[in-house]
Amino acid sequence: MCRAQFENGECGNSFLLGDGGCPCRYYMMTPLLRPVTEVEKRYQKAHIGTRNVVERLFGVWKRRFPVIAVGIRTQLNTTMTTI
Repeated sequence: MCRAQFENGECGNSFLLGDGGCPCRYYMMTPLLRPVTEVEKRYQKAHIGTRNVVERLFGVWKRRFPVIAVGIRTQLNTTMTTI
């Protein structure tokens, strides 16, 4: 998926989950700066919990497939065989 696909509405009823460094877009769910109402606090809690699951999953993938974290270190002619 790329940004243009989200902005053109090609992703249907989908959203991206972002952190505080992401820009605010209609398809990007980011944390609130200062949640005040009960609804905002529940959103914030759900957002943090969901992002934690995703971050842990990335950690598992990086441990299982180190190439994700450090990059592939083979010659170009053997990379396709490795993949």
